[in-house]
Amino acid sequence: MSLNVAVELIWEIGMDPPVISSWKLLITDFEIVRKVLNGDQAAFKILVDENKKNVYYLAYDMIGNREDAEDVTQEVFINVYKSLNNFRGDSKFSTWIYRITVNRCLSLLRKKS
Repeated sequence: MSLNVAVELIWEIGMDPPVISSWKLLITDFEIVRKVLNGDQAAFKILVDENKKNVYYLAYDMIGNREDAEDVTQEVFINVYKSLNNFRGDSKFSTWIYRITVNRCLSLLRKKS
């Protein structure tokens, strides 16, 4: 995501954007989640784009199979979308999605054994 898109998102939620070079410091995961819950599909794309590599690599490390890791990654983001209202913001979004990924991988591994 570009800095311009991040600034637009910040203005939409009523914040004044600080002048810095990294958009990641401009908007919190909790604010992006709030936008998704209010129906903003572009905000969900931000969450996916920021986390898809980590989800895939974790799944691949746990499962050891590219196709299964891709399937798990897709399933994780479907689960995230359906469960987003359960994200309380007590931890980082990446921590929450990490746990969802681990649980999905363990479930798949149990099913395969």
